[in-house]
Amino acid sequence: MADKSFFDEPTVLSKIKADIVCRYFDTWSKVIMNTQNRFSEKQNKHKNLIAYFDPFAGAGVYSDGTPSTAIRIVRSAIQSPDLSKRLLVFLNDENKEISERLKSHVSQLDGVNNLRFEPRVGNFSVSNSFAIRVKEKVQCPSLFFLDPWGYEGLTASLFEAILSKWGTDLILFFNYNRINPGLNNPVVVDHVNNIFGSAERANKLRAELLRLGKNSALERKRLILNEMVGVLQDAGGAWVLFYEFPMKNSSTRASHHLFFASAHFKGYEIMKNIMSTLSSADLDQPPLFNEMMEMQPRLIEFNPLNKLKRGIVEMFMGECVSRREIIQKYEAETGTAHTFVNKHYTKILKELEDEGVLRVKSCLKGRKKGTFADHVKFEIIPVTTHG
Repeated sequence: MADKSFFDEPTVLSKIKADIVCRYFDTWSKVIMNTQNRFSEKQNKHKNLIAYFDPFAGAGVYSDGTPSTAIRIVRSAIQSPDLSKRLLVFLNDENKEISERLKSHVSQLDGVNNLRFEPRVGNFSVSNSFAIRVKEKVQCPSLFFLDPWGYEGLTASLFEAILSKWGTDLILFFNYNRINPGLNNPVVVDHVNNIFGSAERANKLRAELLRLGKNSALERKRLILNEMVGVLQDAGGAWVLFYEFPMKNSSTRASHHLFFASAHFKGYEIMKNIMSTLSSADLDQPPLFNEMMEMQPRLIEFNPLNKLKRGIVEMFMGECVSRREIIQKYEAETGTAHTFVNKHYTKILKELEDEGVLRVKSCLKGRKKGTFADHVKFEIIPVTTHG
C-alpha cells in the first residue's frame, strides 16, 4: 500500500507512466471503436462499448493539483463525443480514504455528468476473486493498467483473464526492486509464486538465480525479466514489449519496468511507436531513450541498420509482402522488438527500391515512390535480374 506522502506530488516516473498510458489509450480506443463501427450492424449496441480498468488507481489528483492517469482518462472521455457514449471506467484503491478521495475527484470533474456511464470507483484488495470476475464478466475490449505499490495482487491468473479477451491489452508496471528480493523472502513466497504462475516455475527461476551467485546483477535481471515475458506470453500475450526505467546514476539497478502485452500485433505496433517518440534516435540509429527520462530499452543484442537490411533481403527474397508483414515476421523471428521502429524499416525499403532490389507488385491506388503504406505489396528480387 502506498504511503500517503506518495500522493503529495508526482515523480518524473509517475508523469512518464501517465503519459505512456494515456497516449496508448487514445490510439487504442480509436482503433477499437473504428473496428466496432465497421461491424456495428451485426452487433448489439452493448458490444460497441470499450472499458478502462485501473485497480490500483490511487487518489486521482496529487496534492499539488496534478491529475493522475485515472483522472486524465476520464477527462479524455468527457472531451470525446464517441468515448463519452461508449467508455466504461472501473477504478479502485484498497485504501478506503484514498478511494473516497478518488471518488470525490472524479465526481468534481467538469462535464462528468455528461458521460453515458458513470465511472465506478471501488474499494477492495485485488485478489484471485478479481481475476475470476474479469474472466467471467468482462465482455468488451478493455485496457488494463496495473501499477501496484509493490506486487500484491499481480498474478499469472489475472494476466490470463485479461489477455484471453478480444481487443483487450495490458500495461503493467513491474516493480523490480521489490520482486527481485521478494524471490528469496519466505514471508512473501506465495505472492511471488502467484506472479510467475506456480511454485514450480518460480522455484526453477530461484535455482537459476542461485547458480549465478551475488556478482551477476545484469544477468540476474535478464533472467527475471525474460521469465516475466514468458509468463505474459503463456497468459495469451502473443506480442510482449518491455522497457526499463533505471535508477539515477546506475547501469544495473532499476525501479520499474513497463511491460506491455497484447494478443494482437496492432497493439504491439501502437505501443512500440509511442515508446519510439520518447527517443532521441535519428534515422541512422536504433532508438536510445532520452537520458533525461532515465529510460532504456530492454537489454538485447545491438543490430545496426546494415544488419537489418541484410536480414530483410535474406528473409524475404522472392516473397510478395507489405512493410507491416516484414516488421511482424522479422521481429518475431529475430527477437529485435525493441531495436527498430517504423521509420527505420521505411528507410531500408527506400534504399532497396533505389537499388533495384525491391519491386512494387500491387497497390490499391496511386503511390509515390519511397512510400510503403500497408496496402502496398512488393517483392525482394536478386539485383542481378536488373541490367
